[in-house]
Amino acid sequence: MHDLTFLKKPKRVKFGIKFLDNLAPYGFPINSFILISGEAGISKSLLLQNIMISFIKRKYNCIYICADDHPLSIYQNIKSNFNIRNKIFFSKFLFLNLFNTKFHGQLSNNYFKIINIYFNKDIFEILNLLINVVDTTLKEGKKQIIIFDSITEILSKYDPNSVLELIKNIIYEICKKRLIPLFASFHFGIKSFEDFEQIIEGYCDGVFDLRYDPSFMQKGILIKQLRIRKLRNVFHD
Repeated sequence: MHDLTFLKKPKRVKFGIKFLDNLAPYGFPINSFILISGEAGISKSLLLQNIMISFIKRKYNCIYICADDHPLSIYQNIKSNFNIRNKIFFSKFLFLNLFNTKFHGQLSNNYFKIINIYFNKDIFEILNLLINVVDTTLKEGKKQIIIFDSITEILSKYDPNSVLELIKNIIYEICKKRLIPLFASFHFGIKSFEDFEQIIEGYCDGVFDLRYDPSFMQKGILIKQLRIRKLRNVFHD
């Protein structure tokens, strides 16, 4: 990357989702790394996909880093949950597959591309590949958003210090230097990862918490809550 993109003032963009825009009416800086945290099964991936679809509708392309699920499964879930049938819509997807490397290449109907990343490689190969893909898309003049689902799965495969360095480098190289927003998920409640979560939150520009309302849980009713605990340089509720 040879231009001076990183010297530009990061513009603010809206989430494009009513309840998130109500919580953060001034949007968020386009160079943000935002962490969505919550226990397993509380719909973190669904929230990520809602954000992703909102940006694709505004002519963004999406790089989806899959560590918790296979790209084909994610594709099927999106079609099912959002009733999307448009082939052009899915052509804006590129999946980086860290979940299962047995699936190779590209679907025969050319709906979307999958690039496999092997866990036995150096963890920084993930960064290098991501940078190469991002720069190729930028040269084509396309706006981008990146989804990372999830950091927890990467943490289960690599040394925590290496994962932390990977995240710090992604924040610098992708978000700050190239002004690309990245949304990542993290499963809380895993004791061995609690210290890591506290450390990584310090580097994030935004932290969103998903949880079940404790007062209703006592009555056996599960009602989900979302709290914006941190959103740097932006007023929020």
